[in-house]
Amino acid sequence: MRAFIRRWGVERNEDAAGRRHGGRALCYAAALASAIAPMTTLGACFDTGAACGASFCPAGYVCDPDREGNPTCFARATGKRCDVPLTPDGNTCLQEDLKSVWGSGPNNIFAVGKGGTILHYDGSNWKFIPLGSIPRNSLNAVWGSGPKDVFVVGEEGTILHFDGERWEIIKHESIPQITLNSVWGNGPRDVLAVGDEGTILRFKDGQWKATTHESAPRASLNAVWGSGPQDIFAVGENGTILHFEGERWEAVNHESIPPKSLNSVWGSGPQDVFVVGEGGTILHFDGTGWTAITSAPTAQKTLNFVWGTRWDLSQYVVYVVGDDGMLLRHDSLGWSRRLPADASLNAIWGDALKFHIVGDNGVAISESVSVSPW
Repeated sequence: MRAFIRRWGVERNEDAAGRRHGGRALCYAAALASAIAPMTTLGACFDTGAACGASFCPAGYVCDPDREGNPTCFARATGKRCDVPLTPDGNTCLQEDLKSVWGSGPNNIFAVGKGGTILHYDGSNWKFIPLGSIPRNSLNAVWGSGPKDVFVVGEEGTILHFDGERWEIIKHESIPQITLNSVWGNGPRDVLAVGDEGTILRFKDGQWKATTHESAPRASLNAVWGSGPQDIFAVGENGTILHFEGERWEAVNHESIPPKSLNSVWGSGPQDVFVVGEGGTILHFDGTGWTAITSAPTAQKTLNFVWGTRWDLSQYVVYVVGDDGMLLRHDSLGWSRRLPADASLNAIWGDALKFHIVGDNGVAISESVSVSPW
């Protein structure tokens, strides 16, 4: 393996086998001065817990420059530079698109994606979870109420459940054979899944049941989130926003809502809700009305997911990911942007200290949450 020394920036490189590595150097160090003759990297490329910018990478990640030259923590494969987890054979990097990520804590994180892919991060490494005889339909979303209660939804009405020991497929006559795109719950006894053709399923009192609503036409729903059992939002195609207030679902109509695909919804509470979607769309609900946010540097890219975390008692930090490696951050100072990857980024989850991002071609990124702006 060759070690590259550059004063600034990122250089495309090949290892001894001639494999290219996505525009990121295998080993990276800044020269102290151009006159210093040959140097090796400042430490091993794959050191666990290595310093990365102003923070440190979690176990199982390697610090490497992103496409803009910023130090970024990427998932690694043992013994080789790899931005993504390994496939089950242990020889190649995972290439499946990852669609969703969720965890009950920093040492128990799940990611799901195409081809029935389920990965688990134990605080040290990402590992592929074999599903045995369960059909390998593409999986679109994961959510849980805790480490022993995890739900996954996907194509053809797929609903999987993990009880802390094993995965099982849930079958019920009320579950249609159509694609389910998102899952969220108030707790282990109250879980919702939404999908194509306006489908809303609710798990309550131990049973899944289809829920009716009055949106017309019945647009496909892409995401669901709520601040509680009587304040739930579902968003989808053609600017569809549905709101559940405890008795029924009602369509939300407002001049600020464009007729575009809305892909994700998240809020810090009932008076602070964000929706993101096609064409750089960002909407905000303050408890009384909706506002289109135009100050974010979206470059009109499709935005796929929004999530936030409390930094302290008075401040939330909100993140948005999207196509072409788009990563946005919103804090008390406003919006800022980074482009940490070449691939589209599909989902983000974390806690007050770290967040994990997953995307197309098996991309997995981790960074520290910081109160400081980018």
